[in-house]
Amino acid sequence: MRRSLNTTITLNNGIKMPQFGFGTVRLAQTDDEKKAIILEAIKTGFRKFDSAARYDSERALGAAIKESGIPREEFFIGTKIWSTDMGKDRVIEAFEESLEKLQTDYVDLYMIHWPAPHKYLITWQKMIEIYEAGKARAIGVSNFNIEQLETLYEKSTVIPAVNQMECHPSYQRLLIRDYCQKHGIFLEAYQPLAHGLYLDNPTVAGIAAKHEKTPTQVVIRWHLQSGIVPIPRSTSAGHMKENIDIFDFELDTDDMIALNGLNVERSVNNFAPNCMDPTFFTY
Repeated sequence: MRRSLNTTITLNNGIKMPQFGFGTVRLAQTDDEKKAIILEAIKTGFRKFDSAARYDSERALGAAIKESGIPREEFFIGTKIWSTDMGKDRVIEAFEESLEKLQTDYVDLYMIHWPAPHKYLITWQKMIEIYEAGKARAIGVSNFNIEQLETLYEKSTVIPAVNQMECHPSYQRLLIRDYCQKHGIFLEAYQPLAHGLYLDNPTVAGIAAKHEKTPTQVVIRWHLQSGIVPIPRSTSAGHMKENIDIFDFELDTDDMIALNGLNVERSVNNFAPNCMDPTFFTY
């Protein structure tokens, strides 16, 4: 199925979420510059936006949505709580601060940004309160490993709707993807293009030539056909348009086998292999 930019998936609580979004990390220096980029993304057709308190993009995102003139309910807004606000005392206050910056009275997805040890479980309980109050249509996590997801599964009443993490053909996260699929958790991919890692890859280039597409478009297509939710970031209108021009072709079985064969389960970031383990978490 080719799908489109408006294609949605259904989260484990019945909420529909676009399967393709736009990331807002490190967009620009000033709020006005960030707002201009987000407005261009809205003009291009994006309606799902991923933000975070840590990104310092919430204010620009809220201003862009307001300036666009498009009704709030046509957008799917996700944001995250940072580790310094986690625990029992600051969660609600931090969430309200995010709402104020976003100029909205609810978010579509609220996430724990990093699994800070000794704080993520109580933070999750507070997020359930936000969810049950109707101020977040869904709640999720980011950068959680299987052990941490198991803790939430065993000790809370709400299963995360989304687990956001780095994912791309060289880092396919097969074990955690399998766990998430079994528990009804969608994997959302940040850095889905791995900082341009695939632009010169001969396997990706060959598939791109076959379909008369770019390597970037092939990799985004791989995400969608793998059931992953990619949220690429771009600062140029040309790249935004390139990123969404992926709905007029499909990768065939041989293509998917070749792309799956690129997996080495290795991050493009300078993280230790076990950085997601609470024992080693330092944020």
